[in-house]
Amino acid sequence: MIIPKVSLGISFGEDRVDLVYLKQSFGKTILLDHCSLPHANGIDAKAFYHDVSYFLQKNRAHGLTPCVALARKEVLLTIIDLPMAVEENLRITLGYELDRHTPFPQKMAYFDYKIISRNTNDKTIKVLLVVIKKDLLDYYLKLLKGVGLQPASVEISSTALLKTFPPNTSHNGCITPALYIDKNSCEILLFGDKYLRYSRMFKTTNEITQTILKELERAKYSCNLNLSETKIGKLSVCGDAVQRNILLKTLNEKAGKEVAEVAEIRGIKITNCADPSFLRVAIGSGLGGLSKSAPPINFLPQKAKKSKISPQNRVIALILSFSFIILLWGSEMGMRVIKEREMLKEFDEKIEIYKKKIKSVEEVKKKVLLLEEKNNQIESFMKDKVIFLMILRELTRVLPKNTYLTMLTFQDKKIEFRGRSSSAVALISLIESSPMFEDAQFSATVTLNRSRLKRGIPNIAGSKGDATSERFKIKATLSTAK
Repeated sequence: MIIPKVSLGISFGEDRVDLVYLKQSFGKTILLDHCSLPHANGIDAKAFYHDVSYFLQKNRAHGLTPCVALARKEVLLTIIDLPMAVEENLRITLGYELDRHTPFPQKMAYFDYKIISRNTNDKTIKVLLVVIKKDLLDYYLKLLKGVGLQPASVEISSTALLKTFPPNTSHNGCITPALYIDKNSCEILLFGDKYLRYSRMFKTTNEITQTILKELERAKYSCNLNLSETKIGKLSVCGDAVQRNILLKTLNEKAGKEVAEVAEIRGIKITNCADPSFLRVAIGSGLGGLSKSAPPINFLPQKAKKSKISPQNRVIALILSFSFIILLWGSEMGMRVIKEREMLKEFDEKIEIYKKKIKSVEEVKKKVLLLEEKNNQIESFMKDKVIFLMILRELTRVLPKNTYLTMLTFQDKKIEFRGRSSSAVALISLIESSPMFEDAQFSATVTLNRSRLKRGIPNIAGSKGDATSERFKIKATLSTAK
């Protein structure tokens, strides 16, 4: 591991609080610093704040989220059997039935659990239920909050202890009994496949050896172990050095099984502590902060459980996340630019095509307009021509034979014609009699024309007796009925 990881482990014991500061780098774990805060009649909050703040300041560990272990006597541990059908909603089920299995209702306690075995024949599961009073856990959380610490996990000393046992202590399919000896108490543990199966704590007495042997038998039967089928490992003893040395000899003689001392703490280099056995619980809790896996038991309320990430790893994760986001953003922007260029090129090509089409459409439109204009002119001309011919035919019909026209104009329903007649006055009534004309009147004075006889031109009607003719100019309007 190139980037070092650090962890803060805190153990609240019966008569002291232990703090350890661990560092993991290149596969090695080192105990950098530790301290113990003894207390006789409960924890003095002011002293706790002072000593813990000093420890955090000295190790620059203010930003860490500690892993906390509570004394075994502070919690209630029991094993219950439940139908396999409730496994999917096991936490909810345990919450509803908490007052059946413990002295506490759900609103007065925090709890966690671990499924330790399944019986497919009976379709049942065996659950290790661990409960702590809500007021007690809130008290410890308040103490930690007073020094600016918010724990990543809160477990019991039993599960913290198991993390400190060497890997060869237990084997697959084997139940291993362990004995943890403190100054005034002992704890019997059964664990298998790295998980706690049973735990019971009792006071040390003069008959401690007999008590231990009885508790071992009780533990086996409490777990419903089939002694003929289940492999029971050797008894592992750890804890207080003085008590441990006294018990090892007597237990070897009376237990009937091999008893082994576990003095080593799993894979940790300890150079600054003469007897690290009293730090075993705190070290086990701190090892949880270096592990990627969550602790098997965690009393923290569900809403308070957070990821166990050290400040260094948070910074690294933040930098990597930011770099990844920048990389994604850059890649996305690059792809977007390339895509937009392709789209613009495609649009330009389409625009050129549309421009050509628009140009051809405009030319066609101009041709259409020109044709429409010509068509209108032709239609107007044809219409005027037809009307002109109708006017000429009607005038030919109504005018007498002694009358001829020299000019005829037509515009906007107004007609005007001039000519000669032997009797121009009679023409007005003749024109008015036609249904095609109305408002007929002379537009100029009627004059006599004698020049024709002087030049030897016959008269209009061809009669020799009529030597004169009248020149006229008449205007009229086409009838609206027409």
